[in-house]
Amino acid sequence: MKIEKFWQTKVWKKDKIPEKELIDSLLKKTFDIVPSKQSLVPYKIVVLGPDSELKKEMQQLMMKYYQPAYELDSPYVLIFAERKIEKVSPSVQRKIWRKHPFRIGTIGECKKEKSIEVGMFATIFTELCIENELSIAYTLCFPDEINKHFKDEIMITDPLLILSVGYSNQKGSLREKEEYKPDLRDILQWI
Repeated sequence: MKIEKFWQTKVWKKDKIPEKELIDSLLKKTFDIVPSKQSLVPYKIVVLGPDSELKKEMQQLMMKYYQPAYELDSPYVLIFAERKIEKVSPSVQRKIWRKHPFRIGTIGECKKEKSIEVGMFATIFTELCIENELSIAYTLCFPDEINKHFKDEIMITDPLLILSVGYSNQKGSLREKEEYKPDLRDILQWI
C-alpha cells in the first residue's frame, strides 16, 4: 500500500461509481480483521449508497438550509453510530451474571472506547480502499439540520464518524495547499 496516495477528498467522480459488491467486500474483510473488546462491537455502520433515498433527502435538506455537506456528494457514505448491544458471547454473559460491569454497551457512555474501535475499523477500511484505488474522506458530524431531521431514523446518538468513499476527482492533495502537520519532532517523544 502506498499511504502517501491518501488525501482527504471533497470532489468525487460522478461518472465512475464503485460497485456495491466491492464496497461490501471491503466492509466484510475489514470486519473480519478488526478487533473488538470482548467482541461486543459497540457500533453499527449505516451505509448510504449512490441510490439511497435517505441520502437524497439529506442533500435536499442541505440545499434548503444552505449548509454544505460535502460528505453527501460521495457515492457511499458510511455513518458509524452507537449500537445497542442485545446479544453477547457466552463468556461475556457469564461475567455479566457474576456482576461484572459492562458499561461499553450502554448508549452514550464509554464514547472513548467506542471511538477507538471505530478508528481501528476506519484505518483498516481506508487501507483496503487505497489498495483498490478508492478515495476516502473523514467527517465527524453532519450539519445540525441533518442531525435534527434524521438522527432518530438511523442513529441513537450523534455519529461517531462519517466516512465518504468513491473515486476522487481532485487534481491533487489538499494537504499541499490547506493542511498543516507539525514537525514530527514536536509530537514524538522518546524517553
